[in-house]
Order: sequence, then C-alpha cells, then structure tokens
Amino acid sequence: MSITTNGATRAAVHRRVGASTVSLHASARRHASATAYVHGDDAVTYGELFVLVRRRAAEVRRRHGASPSVPLCVTAHPSVDALADLLAVLSAGHVALILDDSWPQAGRAAVAASHGAVPLGPTSVDEDSGVATHAMWWDEVHWGPDEDGGGAPTPLDWWRAAAVVGAAGSGRARTHEEIHVAAVDLARRAALQPGAAFDLPASTATLTGLVSLFAGLAAGATVIGWRESR
Repeated sequence: MSITTNGATRAAVHRRVGASTVSLHASARRHASATAYVHGDDAVTYGELFVLVRRRAAEVRRRHGASPSVPLCVTAHPSVDALADLLAVLSAGHVALILDDSWPQAGRAAVAASHGAVPLGPTSVDEDSGVATHAMWWDEVHWGPDEDGGGAPTPLDWWRAAAVVGAAGSGRARTHEEIHVAAVDLARRAALQPGAAFDLPASTATLTGLVSLFAGLAAGATVIGWRESR
C-alpha cells in the first residue's frame, strides 16, 4: 500500500508498537495523579511516568529506528530512571535485554554479546531541544499517527518478542502477549486494586519481577521497587 501526499508517494509502513505497555497508557488516563512507582525517596505518578516513557520511547525510535534488528541492553536497577528506560524500549516496539545490575560488569557484557545486543544509549531529552513538554497525552491511549507514533497494536505486535529475561546466559525472549496475559492473570489472582501498595517480589531481570511490575501498573497500584536486602 502507498500514500500520496502533495504528489509524492511513500510506502505506508506500520511502526511497531509495544503492545504490553498499553496497560500503562490506560492506567495513566484513569489514575494520572496516583503514585505509580516508589523506590526509597524516588517516586513517580502515573501521569509523570507516561509522559517520561513516551518522550524516551520517541528518542529510542530516533536513535535505533522503528524496526528493531537487535535487542537493546537495559539494566534492571530499581530506580525510576531505569524503569522509564525499560518501559520506553518496550513502548517503542524494541526488544529489551534486561540485565541484572547485581551481575559483574564482565558477566553483563558476556550476556549482551551472546544475544547480539547493543547499548541503549542516552534516552533523556533536553527540555530545550524543541521537544514538546505540554503534549496532550491524556487524550491519547496509543501513539499518535506522527513521526514518533505507531498507532494501535496489531495482532502481530502482540506476538513480537518484547524482552529477554532470566538467569545469566539462560534467558529467552518473551512476547508482549506472554507478558501481558501473565500480568493480567497475576493482578486478578492477587486482587490488586488502584492505589494499593504492591511490593515487587524479584528483580525485573527475572520473569517473576517483570510480570509483577506489569501486573501492578495494569491495576493502577503503587508498585514498590525490588530491594534485594529485604
């Protein structure tokens, strides 16, 4: 299919959409001022998190393209900054290779090399760079049809690989559908409610931790970051 605009013809290409992050969009619309995530003194509301993730996802697309070819390395640190990077990679339709920050640097490098992954790179957007800081995000559930957008998820988007998690050297790719279905099921079984505190039981570098994170966000709960010492 092609689209003709002002006499110019261009291919209409579907941009990959991070289907598993749709639940964050919905929670941001319903609970914009509620606290989404807390780790120590670091906290962020659903509205703030959605805006941060959307801006960073746009930067991921600009740096790495709309059609990912290799996984992007993301460190599973419990900070809001690391959380935003992880969600941005998934929201942009890329595959996140989630590396536990407790692994030795040499170990993380070896795992990244085994998966052919590349560094994510900086995702923070300079407020003076011209990027809009007052976007009407609350009027949109999905990416808008602009240069940074991807439209609504298609069935293929749900079946695409989303993240590689697991023990060093033994992780495998999980699809957006696998993560979403497991998260919704966990939220139902745990009877998670909007505003309720929900402690992550494990690092997001594990499938348990990643699914738990999405379960809490899908339910509108306040997710408490994983602390290994507790």
